[in-house]
Amino acid sequence: MSNAHPTNLMLALVVALIAPQAAMAKDVLEIRQTLNKGGVETDADFTRIRVTGRTDKRYDAVTTRQLDFWISVSGKKPGKMAGNGPLRLKLAADNGVTTIDEPDYLEATRIYHLVTPYIDPRSATVSNTRVSPIKRCNDEIDQLRGAARDRFQREGGLLLLKQAYQLQGVATHELWPGGIGFKEPYKRDFPATAWADAQIICAPLAGPKVRTQTRTQGAADRPGQRREPVMPAPDRPARATPQAADFDIRIRRVDRGGPGGATRLWLYNAGPNLARGCTVTARAGSAASWQTVATTNVAARQTLALEAPLPTGANLHFIVACIGEPESNLTNNTATLP
Repeated sequence: MSNAHPTNLMLALVVALIAPQAAMAKDVLEIRQTLNKGGVETDADFTRIRVTGRTDKRYDAVTTRQLDFWISVSGKKPGKMAGNGPLRLKLAADNGVTTIDEPDYLEATRIYHLVTPYIDPRSATVSNTRVSPIKRCNDEIDQLRGAARDRFQREGGLLLLKQAYQLQGVATHELWPGGIGFKEPYKRDFPATAWADAQIICAPLAGPKVRTQTRTQGAADRPGQRREPVMPAPDRPARATPQAADFDIRIRRVDRGGPGGATRLWLYNAGPNLARGCTVTARAGSAASWQTVATTNVAARQTLALEAPLPTGANLHFIVACIGEPESNLTNNTATLP
């Protein structure tokens, strides 16, 4: 005769009932941010936020009106009780949601494009807090001195935000108790979450300064545009607005030929103009987070060996992005090192 306590027997029964449900829910839906919507990882697929300024010293406006997320979706049927496939899939990212009826990601991983109204990114260190991209660009200016500050104000820069937005997915499946054809089916939702990184584009500050004695107001804000007050500054002749650059930045070579098998990487600018504010990001494996490893300029027709320490290990992925590079020249901006 068993001496087990009735309470322990009840707990064991509850665990026995819950465990199959948890196992069934695991891996039914998996989502993640992807940068290779076209089959090749490219910096252009990052969620991007553009920040500008009305003076040549400070940033004061977010001009991004909508956020673009490219989401990789995969999964499997939740056990033998499930029907042929999910009835629908909902994808959300902080400030927007989209619904796909009868998605077909069970056969192969699918990539979906989610567009949402703009909202400030989340803080990666303080929960339930948003980060001002305007402040981030101005903080970058404040941390620089002398020629480095002047160059950032003149040329702009790229800032990488980790875990900027939370991605959410819900797959709805039809389940048949006892197997298909037995009893009435019921619907069950299977959730999944992931994080999306974002890039802040701090645009070149080339506009005229605001006069200290003027009462003239700036241009009216566009819908969805956000501005902060502009601090008065001494007069100075206005700079001309820079023209679109013509350059083609590429990762020419990457290998492990450094001392002790260290990673080496070379950039090449195939265009006739200087490539400014080029940021190299890297990650080890598709599940890892992107890390900024170097920021540099690359002269026209120059091959530049990066001197910054680069990550090591297997399955390395690299992306280089420069301020103002034409969209048509983004196909050679990536490299992998198995």
